[in-house]
Amino acid sequence: MDNEEEMSFADIYSSVALNDEVILTVALEDVENVKVGLKNYKAKQNIALQREGLPKDDTVLSFQILSSNLEEGTAELSIFLQRKGVVKVKGIRIPTVE
Repeated sequence: MDNEEEMSFADIYSSVALNDEVILTVALEDVENVKVGLKNYKAKQNIALQREGLPKDDTVLSFQILSSNLEEGTAELSIFLQRKGVVKVKGIRIPTVE
């Protein structure tokens, strides 16, 4: 990969928290490391928040591989935050009782 840059899990998580979603291009063999590392970082942040008596972050990290290039050995990994126990609803309708 050209123009590689090293980013810490803290930097990546901060970017996700600020922008709701980021897309990283990473080596295919690093996809699982990114997922585990970010989940571990978020868990440590929640522990620190609890120690300070602050509410935990109730979002969940989600990951999706958008595309991969086997020849180059890379993947575009979308990382975003979702709230626990919610679904996106396009509309809601309450039937009238007659």
